[in-house]
Amino acid sequence: MGFSMPGGFREQLDDGYASHNHAHAQQRGQVEFLAVDEERRNAHHDNAHARPDGVGDADRDRAHHQNQHPECNRITSDQQQQRQGSAEPFHGFHGSSGDDFCADGDSQQIISVHGAFLFVRLRILATCDGGLINSAPMNRTLYTLLFHLGLPLVALRLWLRARKAPAYRQRIGERFASGLPAMQRGGIWVHAVSVGESIAAAPMIRALLLQYPQLPITVTCMTPTGSERIKALFASEPRIQHCYLPYDLPWAAGRFLDHVQPRLGIIMETELWPNHIHQCALRGIPVVLANARLSERSARGYARFAKLARPMLAQMAWFAVQTEVEAQRFRDLGARPECVAVTGSIKFDLSIDPQLLERAAHLREQWQATQRPVWIAASTHAGEDESVLSAHRTLLTSHPDALL
Repeated sequence: MGFSMPGGFREQLDDGYASHNHAHAQQRGQVEFLAVDEERRNAHHDNAHARPDGVGDADRDRAHHQNQHPECNRITSDQQQQRQGSAEPFHGFHGSSGDDFCADGDSQQIISVHGAFLFVRLRILATCDGGLINSAPMNRTLYTLLFHLGLPLVALRLWLRARKAPAYRQRIGERFASGLPAMQRGGIWVHAVSVGESIAAAPMIRALLLQYPQLPITVTCMTPTGSERIKALFASEPRIQHCYLPYDLPWAAGRFLDHVQPRLGIIMETELWPNHIHQCALRGIPVVLANARLSERSARGYARFAKLARPMLAQMAWFAVQTEVEAQRFRDLGARPECVAVTGSIKFDLSIDPQLLERAAHLREQWQATQRPVWIAASTHAGEDESVLSAHRTLLTSHPDALL
């Protein structure tokens, strides 16, 4: 199953985007998206104008977006003239069908993320005004300075971790964008910080491989366990290339991006790094936050550094968020509302190994739980077990045969 990037993009790529074409720098980034599910995508190839009788959630979301943001559905003749002949960031980006996504200079079909696999047509109507990011260069400079000053602590942390996990001693150069493996350029970059994110990203990555058979996909992480998991998941896929993501230093991030030259960046969950996102903006690389989540505590932390976080979030092209509560937190922190959509958790798209399902069925039989409700409290932390037991006692009043 393949899929394309869901809609909602309204690009804000920073003033550095003007380095590709100065005519773009004073325009507002707007995007129109069309999302259809997989069955209707196939039907579209048979009849470009055919529409199913039923209207899905994606259509309602699209219609609502267009009603609320009519400016995203139009482009002025002046903007069209300015864009013609310009260096689009996705120029020459082809889909699996062989279509040139930007043959007309403004339309690219790229990637989809989660929920029910969505297919989308991304239309970049214009690049955006880079003034917004100019509000935070000093904050980012201060952040970068503090990061450099903290490098001895980073080295100490690596050394301490290496005492328990020797793999942390290996490939240290990659963390500074030095000694990166040879890679094909011009593909898609996916960042999954560790094991859990790598597993969650797997169905999306496999769909991308099917949707874009001519493109390499670079998967980065930050931990040795995540690295091993990525290698195990895609051992038989030659188009998957992997390395550690360098630390969030502008020169390291820039060197990595110049080495890989991705056409699109997809970051899993909430691994937000100001310098990486800024360096992507300078190169005209849209960045998507997939399976995004943001706890109340994390939101308060970002709010304390609003002058750094707000421009960073405004630069990002799209947020595919797990819940509406979290989506509102992203909006409150500075993400543009039209770029935020609730898509659910990508973990529901995981393909479960049939052997694992068989083992689970045997376990339920052993527990005598084939006909009784079962719930699992997994990965609990100190102090949470008491709350779980209390909840289970309450549950037993209405479901006396419930199993914890």
